[in-house]
Amino acid sequence: MKNLLLLFTLLSVQVLSLNAFSQKVFTDGTIYYSIKVDAPDNNQQLANTFQGSTYTLYVKGKWRRIDMDLKMMKQQIYINTQDSTYTFLIETMGNKYMMRLNAEQLRKRPNPYRGITFTDTIGSKNIAGYPCKLAIAHLPNGTTFPVYYTTQLMPEGEYSADQMFTGLKGFPLEYQLTIQNLKMTITAEKIDLAPVPMSTFDIPRSGYREVNPDEFMQ
Repeated sequence: MKNLLLLFTLLSVQVLSLNAFSQKVFTDGTIYYSIKVDAPDNNQQLANTFQGSTYTLYVKGKWRRIDMDLKMMKQQIYINTQDSTYTFLIETMGNKYMMRLNAEQLRKRPNPYRGITFTDTIGSKNIAGYPCKLAIAHLPNGTTFPVYYTTQLMPEGEYSADQMFTGLKGFPLEYQLTIQNLKMTITAEKIDLAPVPMSTFDIPRSGYREVNPDEFMQ
């Protein structure tokens, strides 16, 4: 379960690792994603435990916050893109943990997405009101997955952290991944460009036990 948590953590952080060259710079707002889970018949019970999972991305200037609800666990990730620091708040099995990482610590960890490339292909759809193109992601281990991306919405500036979407020509609004025999489709359901209150990025100071990342993520 910790391996699955770490992988989801990487996914949620990496969705921000893109260069700003779009028509609209995304400096303030919220994106609401859904997570649909499919599995082989013999693993359907595990898939059912994740049904209805969501994550929400908040952006305001240099600040990012990701709220992820995986049903069996919840986490919040607070990111300061100016100094590349991360604070993770994790709730699982009745326990609440706090974990702090910097960009260098993340870069030193194994990452199957290093060396990823993308090939545009025929296909398009409208997602959350934005026109999207289809690309196929190619991983160094030979696996592939589809990504629908828009060129009309991008974060401000450059954000670097073990980049899952390095080389993609836009912002991913839908993609599919296979994790432990579970096929997960992550889709943006709503994009709200209303200003996000600064209080959204206030990190709780109590109620969590701080843990060492090396011990927790093993």
